[in-house]
Amino acid sequence: MDVSTITNTSPFFWGYLGAASSLVFSAFGAGYGTYKSAQGIAEADKDSTNNNSFPFKFFIPIIISGVLAIYGLIYSVVALGAIDSTFTSAQGFATFGAGLAVGLSCLASGIATGIVSRKMIPMVGDSRKKFVGLVLILVYCEAIGLYGLIVSLLAQSSGDSITFDMQ
Repeated sequence: MDVSTITNTSPFFWGYLGAASSLVFSAFGAGYGTYKSAQGIAEADKDSTNNNSFPFKFFIPIIISGVLAIYGLIYSVVALGAIDSTFTSAQGFATFGAGLAVGLSCLASGIATGIVSRKMIPMVGDSRKKFVGLVLILVYCEAIGLYGLIVSLLAQSSGDSITFDMQ
């Protein structure tokens, strides 16, 4: 493959692809986390003996999953705001890589949140110790997506200072 094939592509294509991939992958992660969390909540509600008061604390994983989509949205807005008439190839590639970083980390975070929630919510019940454990695990699952957002913002800002000259 000739190097000019990559370098002659539009930087706008890579920039918009990075913005789109951050949003799409993080939304898939949020959707999966919400879906599996809802399954755990439904099973916990089915198994509960007290049908009058269902604890709303079990909605924490759904809120955490929704935040993952917000991470992708934040990066998408930042990336789209950086695309202007002086957008270079280096900035396009940095935007694409950063979009994948936040999108795929939010996807992994959503999968982890969903798996943990599906298994642990029915087991928690009224146990405070198990609930604290669930929340701690969910915080660590959420941190994966946050780390991806931080890395993507750093990569986005570093793309401004890179000169890309391949011959």
